[in-house]
Order: sequence, then structure tokens, then C-alpha cells
Amino acid sequence: MTKTLKERAICSGGWGRNRVYDSEIGNDLIVAGGRWIQVFGGFGIIGFIARFSLIVITVYRAKKAAKLLQSTSEKILLSSHAILMGLLMIDQLPNSSLAPWLWLLVAMLLGRSEKILVDNKVGFNKDRNVQ
Repeated sequence: MTKTLKERAICSGGWGRNRVYDSEIGNDLIVAGGRWIQVFGGFGIIGFIARFSLIVITVYRAKKAAKLLQSTSEKILLSSHAILMGLLMIDQLPNSSLAPWLWLLVAMLLGRSEKILVDNKVGFNKDRNVQ
């Protein structure tokens, strides 16, 4: 007796909890949507917040740092980088293309923003031209 497709479908648990696959063939029966759906389905709300809050916090820190900059060219560079990261967040809603080099861009923006904030709050390197 042959099982129907509905009877063969299994929702996997553990690391593949967001996947539904055919138990006889082993193929996926669904196509996962954007990265946020994959993260939310696999790791829940905590995983979603942990993953995407890293990008959101970086953009907000860059906004705060941009207000402290005196040079217009530095403001434009930092703001452009922050806009790029904001667009990256929006891009992840329908897509799943968060590659490791994009995390490098997020880290560069956060590092630069934190450097600006520390220099202006603590008073380090005010006379030195930061490259």
C-alpha cells in the first residue's frame, strides 16, 4: 500500500525544525522564504532577535556617532555605510543572502562608530587626525 504525500511528510525537529520533507525520498517539500523566516523557524524569536538586532544596533550606533563628527566627508562616508546596512536588513525580508562578507561590513561599521563615540566621550585623540 502506497502512502500519500501527506502521510509521508514529516516536519523535522532540531536543527531542521523549519523544514518539511518527504520521508521516503528525503527531499524538501517546501521552499523557505527570506532569511528572517529561516532564522525564526529554526531558532525562534530569541534567535531572530539575536541575529537581526546585531545589524539594527550597528545602524543606531552609527547614527549617534555621525552626530559627533565635524568633517562633512566623514559624515557622508559613515552615513552611506549605515544606509547600506539598513538596506541589507530590508533585503533580508524576501531574500536569504546574508553572506559572511556582509557581517564583515556590519563589524566595520560598528567598530568605526564605537571609535568615534569613545574618542568624543572620553576625550582621547581629539588633536589627532583619525584615519
